[in-house]
Amino acid sequence: MNLQGKTPTVEIKIPITIDVLDVPSLKDYANVEKNKKLLRESIETALEDNLMELIKMTQHEFKGDPFNLSLEGRKEFLTISQYEKFDWMNSYPNLIITVDCMITIGEFGKQIKTPNLNVLKD
Repeated sequence: MNLQGKTPTVEIKIPITIDVLDVPSLKDYANVEKNKKLLRESIETALEDNLMELIKMTQHEFKGDPFNLSLEGRKEFLTISQYEKFDWMNSYPNLIITVDCMITIGEFGKQIKTPNLNVLKD
């Protein structure tokens, strides 16, 4: 957090480990590094977009901080009077907030390799 100055900013970094239990598309994400990177990047983008939409909603529609960011924000001020002067509830709608999801792909379930569709029958 950088709450000093004209434009206070908050950067949120969220580390997430995802275990893929099933791959309905039958793409080989477990063994092909290019596919694994594409999967990781698409999940990161989707999560970041959804979280930013939620944050913007809390800032502009609800005008309140449901994430208790103020608990971390308190540490940025030397005195209680400085924190009170910042007035978190009135400042929250004007904060510039960014979200960075750091996805790590863990395990790929029990299906080790992609089944051969020529062998499979309904």
